Amino acid sequence: MAKYSYLICGAGSQGRAIAYRLARFPDTARIMLADISETALKEAEDKVGRDTSLVEFEFFCGNPLKISYLELAKYDIVISALPTNLNYNLAKLCLKSGVNYCDLGGNLAITKKLLRLNKKAIEKKLSFLVECGIQPGAGAVLVKVGCATMKTGAKIDKIFIYVGGLPRNPGKYPYYKKLFNLKGLRDILYEPALILENGKPCFVNPIKEKVEKFTIENIGECEALTTGGLGLLPYNFKDKARSMREKTLRWPEFWTFAKNTPKKDFIKSFEALSARNDPDFTYLEIQVIGSFEEKEVSVILSLYCESDEVFTSMEKTTGFSAAHMARLVAQGKSAYGVLPPEEALPLNEIFLELKKNFNIKTR
Repeated sequence: MAKYSYLICGAGSQGRAIAYRLARFPDTARIMLADISETALKEAEDKVGRDTSLVEFEFFCGNPLKISYLELAKYDIVISALPTNLNYNLAKLCLKSGVNYCDLGGNLAITKKLLRLNKKAIEKKLSFLVECGIQPGAGAVLVKVGCATMKTGAKIDKIFIYVGGLPRNPGKYPYYKKLFNLKGLRDILYEPALILENGKPCFVNPIKEKVEKFTIENIGECEALTTGGLGLLPYNFKDKARSMREKTLRWPEFWTFAKNTPKKDFIKSFEALSARNDPDFTYLEIQVIGSFEEKEVSVILSLYCESDEVFTSMEKTTGFSAAHMARLVAQGKSAYGVLPPEEALPLNEIFLELKKNFNIKTR
């Protein structure tokens, strides 16, 4: 059996989750976690665990962007769990070192910048996978699965992606638990959101969008708001569907509270409400709606994941998804160039890998 080596840059919550999942693959030989924070590395070492003696762990305390080309070249793939503004420089280092690259996405402007490296990555026969989190990432994979599952000959009209990480027991109004960076939460509300409308990619202002009621089966009623989590999907689907939106799920009244909170006060207003250790869950639902012989047809896929004593549900859905995608790259199963996973990876294989970790249903 071939064995693979991984360098994970960033030992925060997502880097730890990626390392944890990679360490439990039978074909993983070596993992290095790199971070400038010694504290983060110590927490990662404690959380990742050493219950497998077959994997060689290393921890590098220093700037991941200062790792030498020769050191980078020792790995099958470099995974970025760094702040998104550092992704482009890390990807350029990987290109010079001749090593594959993977990131979690989350910043469309940075992802577009990475696309400039596409030609050189193809020339060097490298796979640069972008947007490998829960959404964009796993959700986009399920979109492709949903489209492939539609009745042969059906015309795809609308695609909706509903996704959210929520506290299982809502607690204090406005019912929020800090499952990811508060700056990221603020940005999805105040930054323009890319959607697909009438077959054309365009931007809308989330704060002006209408809040929609949404029910999660066996859990309860939530609210959904159009936000900017589609990544590259609108560009890649402009000739395949008429409209597409990603909507973030929250408990009722959350979005009203958020919309009435000035941007400058947003992080301060939520900080006191978010530091709770209650159980949480992440829910993702893909709706592919179209027509066949003048009748509406649809495919719905859902993904559900709960937190455990080690990781939040968002850490698992983001980090574990990225780990599976990075592994397929290391195995040589990804197309060359700068691509999102739904375009680069064999669809059936990544779908089966995701099903190993998460409760995925099709209806």
